[in-house]
Amino acid sequence: MRNGPAFNSRPGRPLFVLSTRRLSLFVLVMVSVLAPAARADEVLSVIFGISRPPYVMEENQTGISVELTREIFNRMGRKFVPSFGANKRLEIALKHQNVDVAVEVQPTDPSIYYSSPFIAYRNYVVTHERDDISFQDWPDLRGHSVCAWQNARENLGSPFDETIPFFSDYREFALQKKQVRQWLKGGCQAILIDDTLLKWWVQVLQREAGVPHEVTARYAAFPGDNALWWFVGFRDSGLRDQFNSQLSTMHQDGTYRRIRENFQQLF
Repeated sequence: MRNGPAFNSRPGRPLFVLSTRRLSLFVLVMVSVLAPAARADEVLSVIFGISRPPYVMEENQTGISVELTREIFNRMGRKFVPSFGANKRLEIALKHQNVDVAVEVQPTDPSIYYSSPFIAYRNYVVTHERDDISFQDWPDLRGHSVCAWQNARENLGSPFDETIPFFSDYREFALQKKQVRQWLKGGCQAILIDDTLLKWWVQVLQREAGVPHEVTARYAAFPGDNALWWFVGFRDSGLRDQFNSQLSTMHQDGTYRRIRENFQQLF
């Protein structure tokens, strides 16, 4: 009587052998399936500039750019931890530190993945009426003192850069609060700044002693387009693509405009 089929296996030998090639393929498939889920749960590190209210308000971790970023990542199902740094250090942090995203940077580094245009600053040359400065182009500021934001020399291009030696004085400020205070107190004749930033800081600084309570100013647009667009930098192209998709949707459904207007109604 037969007792059933024999497997003809020797003691200590497995019933089947998974080849090295098949095992490698199995591992690759599992990694491709599981990796996206793990990455989606990862909390991102996002760095913003400093002293840019109402765009960035580091004390309360809010502002136009912060809330736009927060809304986009919420729609992507991603969480982030914000940090804040000087303008010149944003891309350095993105490239050399444990930072995933840098908000409000210029698209100048080919090793970084940049978003679609994220937010525009409407920059003006603003002067005191008493100085009677008429501005149409950069040479009109020759012989006058000028104060600008940090990196303005790089951001505004060669026509501006070539005129700087002819200013009576030129300074860049990492902190817009100090820049506006300098202008209000007569430390510079022409301030180069976004009009929303200027209005915010004038309102705040006029509470200080020694700051004029009445300011009569002339606004003149920059040569060409006075809108300077800022971008969001990423270390990962896939994350950038998802960000762009949600940014576009927010423009279409009105959320982008609503967030901007909510902050501009504060002053």
